[in-house]
Amino acid sequence: MKKIHINFMNNLRNGEFAKLYKQICSNIDAEKLPDEHVKRFFLDITRHLSDIGYIGNDPRSHELTCVMNEQTRIRTDYLISLRRHLDAKMYSQEERSTSKVLISWLEQQGEKLYVPSINLQSRLVENLMHVRKMDSKISEALTFLDIEKYLLLAFDLTKEIDLNFECRTHDMAARTKKARFVRKAAYHDLKIFVDQLNIFTEKDKYSLEDNIYHVYNREINSLLMSYRTALKSRTIKRKNKNETTDAVKKLIENYKENARKEEEKKNLPMVIYDQLKNEHSTSSGNKNAREAGNEVAVENAIDDKEKEINDTKVVLENLSVANNDKRKAENDGGETLLPLNKIEKSVNERDKDKQI
Repeated sequence: MKKIHINFMNNLRNGEFAKLYKQICSNIDAEKLPDEHVKRFFLDITRHLSDIGYIGNDPRSHELTCVMNEQTRIRTDYLISLRRHLDAKMYSQEERSTSKVLISWLEQQGEKLYVPSINLQSRLVENLMHVRKMDSKISEALTFLDIEKYLLLAFDLTKEIDLNFECRTHDMAARTKKARFVRKAAYHDLKIFVDQLNIFTEKDKYSLEDNIYHVYNREINSLLMSYRTALKSRTIKRKNKNETTDAVKKLIENYKENARKEEEKKNLPMVIYDQLKNEHSTSSGNKNAREAGNEVAVENAIDDKEKEINDTKVVLENLSVANNDKRKAENDGGETLLPLNKIEKSVNERDKDKQI
């Protein structure tokens, strides 16, 4: 036999708690309970039935709310009448200057003065009465134009609205406190009764006869199961909704962060991306290679030029030696051939080095 657990009832809504409480009480007949202690505990939970309605989900508004709404509507009519009388008196030359003073006075409160509301409109009317009391020109203008009665009527309604608002606030606070107290007291007594019922059910757990405690145990567990399933489903839906909301918020934040980073990159004076960096490094390498190749070519050209100069020097030296030999032979009276073979050999060697 399964035990009765009612701890989840603390998480139920007020209307669900009241309905389940009433259903449990209606399914149990006190006369069929054999034990006097269990019967007394059951009577303790039934005494809360008259007050359990306080914790229900009552969609009705407070009775004073309708009264205050009607008073606010009438007060708005008084204020509109005050302004329209001033607009009408603007057509009179004798009353035009005085009307302008009062119209400027009303316009200082803004357009919200003519919008029906409980608190804001009350504050604006009180401001008008305060200025009327402090400024003699405003009071005399209202008396001269004979429209002071509309402001006084609006102020009288404001005092009544404030009084009703205060009464409604205290009444609703008392109801909330009573509903909270009733729920706690009802749950406390129900918990005691269920514990006693579990004790007697466990006592006759292996009994062959299906006694009254077993019947009530199955009926109460069946009721609790339906409410527990609804609560669990609602909790899971709320959890999934919160997780979805958090995931969407995270995606939005990531998107904004990425957009911010892209915007920062665009605002930089110069951006070098990875691909451009690689291309830059490659081009720098090629440039260095070209520069190194040019240096080698220049060095080779210098070497060739120096070699050509050296060859020319050798040829000139050979020519000088040949001429000297010729002059010496002429002085001796004989003819001596120039060493042309040496000159040709030097020139041929120079041409060959140039071709190489």
